[in-house]
Amino acid sequence: MNGILGLPGVTHVRVLRPGERRLRAFDANGFDGAAASVHVIEANEDTASRLKLQASVSDSLLVEEDAALRYGAARLTFPAAVSPADAVTAVNFRFRVLGSDDSPVSGAQVNLRLDCVNLSAVTDAAGIAEIAGYVVPGSTVQYLQILPQYGYWDLYAENPSLRTDAANEVRLASLAAAFPGFPQGFRHGWGQKMMGLDQLTKALSGRGVRIAVVDSGADRRHPQLGHLRTGLDFTDHATADSWATDDIGHGTHCAGIIGAAGQSGLVGFAPEAEIHVLKIFPDGRVSGLLDALEYCIEEGIDLVNLSLGTDAVSELVESRLAECVAHGVACVVAAGNSGGPVQFPARSRHVLAVAAVGAASQVQPWSWDVSQYTPQLAAADGVFSPLFSCYGREVAVAAPGVGIVSTYPGGSYKPESGTSMAAPHVTGLAALLLAHHTDLRTGSAAQRGPARVQQLFTLVRDAARNYPFGAERVGAGVPTLDGLEEKLDAAPAARATEAPALATASAGPRAPGRDATAFLHTLAASHASTPAGQLAARFRALRASPLHVRTTSRTAADDDASTGPCPSPPAPRSEARPVAAGTPASPEAAALSRANGAGDEPTELPSGSPPSTVTDIRGLSPAQEADVRRIVDEAIASALERDREAPVQRHHAVTRCDGHHESVS
Repeated sequence: MNGILGLPGVTHVRVLRPGERRLRAFDANGFDGAAASVHVIEANEDTASRLKLQASVSDSLLVEEDAALRYGAARLTFPAAVSPADAVTAVNFRFRVLGSDDSPVSGAQVNLRLDCVNLSAVTDAAGIAEIAGYVVPGSTVQYLQILPQYGYWDLYAENPSLRTDAANEVRLASLAAAFPGFPQGFRHGWGQKMMGLDQLTKALSGRGVRIAVVDSGADRRHPQLGHLRTGLDFTDHATADSWATDDIGHGTHCAGIIGAAGQSGLVGFAPEAEIHVLKIFPDGRVSGLLDALEYCIEEGIDLVNLSLGTDAVSELVESRLAECVAHGVACVVAAGNSGGPVQFPARSRHVLAVAAVGAASQVQPWSWDVSQYTPQLAAADGVFSPLFSCYGREVAVAAPGVGIVSTYPGGSYKPESGTSMAAPHVTGLAALLLAHHTDLRTGSAAQRGPARVQQLFTLVRDAARNYPFGAERVGAGVPTLDGLEEKLDAAPAARATEAPALATASAGPRAPGRDATAFLHTLAASHASTPAGQLAARFRALRASPLHVRTTSRTAADDDASTGPCPSPPAPRSEARPVAAGTPASPEAAALSRANGAGDEPTELPSGSPPSTVTDIRGLSPAQEADVRRIVDEAIASALERDREAPVQRHHAVTRCDGHHESVS
């Protein structure tokens, strides 16, 4: 590690250290827990490239980008607007946005798409939005979309007829008009009813289960979320209680689906579960996710809801997910909203990946959800697979994720669509199974460990109703609680105890042809007791020390990305971007992950991603450690010498369309 920190352009940011539970697991299996720390560093692009080169020829070093994570509901994406130099026609539109009762709707985003140009504005207190811009001659309006902050359905119209000489008046449909007695009389959403929640007795409430919602925080000032008491903020500007605020609304929405509670109003699947709010957004990255998963292991979390993802595969996250399984922590992950292959970490073999379904009878007229329906992906009962839902053999189950109404900051409610909404439906159902299903109260499933996780995932899949869209779109189908009443015991179960040995880490739902068990930190007792076995264990520990790196530069490809579609841009940032560097938990786990497809895909990051990660070397005797350090330092010096002989490409500062600005030192 000293050799790495001595490189030019490297700044040590922090260390992600393992907690006591994982240290005990290391000790029980012959490892030195000091080897399990993950280091986060900042490095310029030249140094990051050299570290990646070194990692490519080293078995004890892993360098990863501290990739940006995405969150959020499914959305239209628009290209950037053209400048006056690119077009000669100026356009002006005026909109007046009203509610069902003719009251003005303020704060609504109005988007117009004219051929390849996007124009937008936000309504003022009078509901007025003025849109002005430049377009190429002859452009026509392709889409109009209005996104209210809360309380209303969105509006989406293709090829609308708009006026430029007068205000275009638009009325939005309110949630109150759709649901009589809303919000006090709104107890269950259509998705919860589809999964049978409204048929259960109140005694089946998820009491005794610990659930972590890794997201953007949760607004505990909401009347339905006032019972939330525990959380932690992993963002850069955290305070003691900042986990309980949510400037985005995404985490609040997910938390409501799972655990909303109250004598009136929305009720979640598990209102008496112990919910831990783990905040990693905005600006969420792989390093924050690693922090959150470490917390889940340490705090004995039973279920983790991950409505997030990235295109980049992380071996560090893959290893941490395997450790979660080994400690009895089950992770439920949204498949993604790009309409393409399943994103990471949903594609990990250690999680339960969830796709989305909708119900034609619940789609609101003139909403964007209408555009996501196609007859080819619809069943006879009106259930359909929306076009935005990611698909692939990794999908385990599907759940309602179109037009889902849930809690939103400020005591309000909002309808959202996306696999981000589908995942908490499954997390909530899984919480009820963990708390009340008799099969999880006896035998190996009663103890925290891989057997319990595997049994839980099996029960979720077995409870699913299949649909004729193919397993790649819905997996086993949509799980429901129908017919499980006899298996659910309302008496609260005792907290599951830690499994006595960390022998195997069992994966979650398996796609066809995939092995169901990954060996994690495993050493046969007969071999571990020998000197050779102990030394082998020490070298295995070398593979358990990750290091995160932040780079301060972008690749030239970002120049092209700056003109492409830009989904949900985060707030502009100018500081260096994090990068992750480290090593997988063990050679066996890494090899098995690669054998099952993890990491086979290119690990290029989207244009919003940062640079790399590196690993510490610990766990040997002083003499052995000195030898390893010497070898690594010599290898780095050799790589640097080779780099000096080759021309180094420099990159100019690039401002991307999502607002990020990064410069190269």
